[in-house]
Amino acid sequence: MTGSLIVKSSLILCFTVWSTVRGECRIAAHPSQNRGGAAMTNDATSALGHDTGVAVRRVASQRPTVLPLYTADPDHSSLTFAVQHLHLTKVHGVFHHWNAALSYDPNDLIHSSVTVIVDIGSLDTDKTERDLDLKSDHFFDAERFPTAVFQSTALRKTPDGFIVDGVLQMHGVARPVTIPFMHTGSFESPSGRSEREGFEGVLTITRADYGIVHEGNILETVGAIGKDVAIEIELSAIRLKWEAFPFRGSDGDSTLGQRLWQTATSQGAEAAVTQYREILESEATPPPTSAQDMAILGSRLAAAGRSSAAAALVKLYAASRPEDADAEFLAGEALLRAQAFDEALTYYRSALQHSRERADAAERIRALMEMRAQTTLIGTEK
Repeated sequence: MTGSLIVKSSLILCFTVWSTVRGECRIAAHPSQNRGGAAMTNDATSALGHDTGVAVRRVASQRPTVLPLYTADPDHSSLTFAVQHLHLTKVHGVFHHWNAALSYDPNDLIHSSVTVIVDIGSLDTDKTERDLDLKSDHFFDAERFPTAVFQSTALRKTPDGFIVDGVLQMHGVARPVTIPFMHTGSFESPSGRSEREGFEGVLTITRADYGIVHEGNILETVGAIGKDVAIEIELSAIRLKWEAFPFRGSDGDSTLGQRLWQTATSQGAEAAVTQYREILESEATPPPTSAQDMAILGSRLAAAGRSSAAAALVKLYAASRPEDADAEFLAGEALLRAQAFDEALTYYRSALQHSRERADAAERIRALMEMRAQTTLIGTEK
């Protein structure tokens, strides 16, 4: 039974995330299954967020929920790897561009989950010629398979952290993996504007399991390149509390978000929506407004109990910036707070489509799809 659940999770992963990458997705058999069987394939052309079978990870009786979202702080997180060379030393490398998002509540690991999306082209071993070879079709084939994706299927508590079961999808192959994570601590900023959680995890994979082998190469033949790769992630996961941030304009000027907030507090949230709509309709180009400005405005309105108005404002912002993944994600967040789940899902899917490395959008998509499936199953049980 476990093997069938893993394969279903892998199929979901192909539909939800890998469809942003053009290439074949092969579902590897779970270790408990017959490895001699034919590999399952998918042409990855389905729309983002296809929800067939999405409830495999959760128990139907669990209360559907969407947890607080943490994302990797790129300045204080790292994703590195090491491979044996001639069984004498190790070659170390790093991925410079990657993204992680964590739906996390230490008291609700049933609904907690993590998504990591890695830009394979950002691989760096400090040797240009070697890096070019690794990115070529000899190994990673980064042009055909530009991203690697990990999505968890379950988190289990341990004394110093938790075990994460999930599916790692790389080089067109999806395989179940298990990663032990140590929780290194928590931190809340004195300003109250952010919360952080620290984690460290190590995963060892076999290159051949993902087809990352240069067949016929003498170095492979003599075993000069290690068969296994140790991957280490150090994650400083941050959750920004935008409602606690101040509006900041250049040279002390008020921002558009600040002016809309002032209208909302003095005349009502609906008046702010009308004001912003009139501004957008009267100007040929959208007024300069940062994503941070709108994040602050939307969060403040939601905290004041005006989630619907916040969603309306951020949707106008996104409409004025077509194909802007940041704006689309903000609209998804505002709609999520307003409990407009289906509409939020549409914006998250669009954000991921326009920026394939948005782990935050991928994580929200998965959470909402699971919540939808759980709600359906719970309703069926009644």
